[in-house]
Amino acid sequence: MRNLFALVGAGTIAFVGFGWYLGWYSLTRQPGTTAGTQRFQVDLHPTKITDDVHKGITRVGEITDRLSDDKAAPKDQTNTTEPTAPASKSAGEPVGATSSDQSNIFQSLQNVKNAGSGIRQLGN
Repeated sequence: MRNLFALVGAGTIAFVGFGWYLGWYSLTRQPGTTAGTQRFQVDLHPTKITDDVHKGITRVGEITDRLSDDKAAPKDQTNTTEPTAPASKSAGEPVGATSSDQSNIFQSLQNVKNAGSGIRQLGN
């Protein structure tokens, strides 16, 4: 019986937390009609709740479909093409890299360097 009460309590806490975060309800405090009292008003938004629950069910369905499709796909796919031998290069140039590859790498490094200096300027 204690486990049932714990489950109900956990569900209530989850509803309150998610509801507050997702805007399912709003809570306002107002002064009471007599001196020294407070009045709390809770406004529920049932259309927002049903829309969010529907979106969640749809999202969970998409995820389970994607996972079941991944399991259905064959995992053992072998490469049937033979690797080609690298072309001969001149001395000083790495095997497998061309001069255009080297210039692209250099340009990428310059972009990273420039982005890093921009980030440092934002931090100051």
